Amino acid sequence: MSNSNGIALIVATFASLMFLYMFVTKVTNDLGGQIATGVIGSVPISTKTRSIMLYQMWGSHVAGLVIFGVMLAIASLEIAGNVSDVGVRRLAYLSAVIGAYASLHWLLNGILTFRHYRSVVSEGSRAG
Repeated sequence: MSNSNGIALIVATFASLMFLYMFVTKVTNDLGGQIATGVIGSVPISTKTRSIMLYQMWGSHVAGLVIFGVMLAIASLEIAGNVSDVGVRRLAYLSAVIGAYASLHWLLNGILTFRHYRSVVSEGSRAG
């Protein structure tokens, strides 16, 4: 692969996956706020619905964020292995590190936040 194609692939991969990553991050955080407060818009939701949302919706969003980061890291490593220029290879490795960091961040953050939301939802079931 030519170096200019490598740069174009790095930019296209990074830009598209990071756009998705940032969009899904916002949606995930908004959904988490709804689960924690128990209100969607101005309508209260039941504890059972909050629990289902936590496991099915919020968990799926977090899994998607982890997968986006892994995809970015793998794609970047593939690009790095197919270019000859050292600078382009370093750029691809940097992109891979960013993807790996994003995955690790959401994996750890997801586990901790899931535990918090689960305790908030269970507190709501005891209070209600």
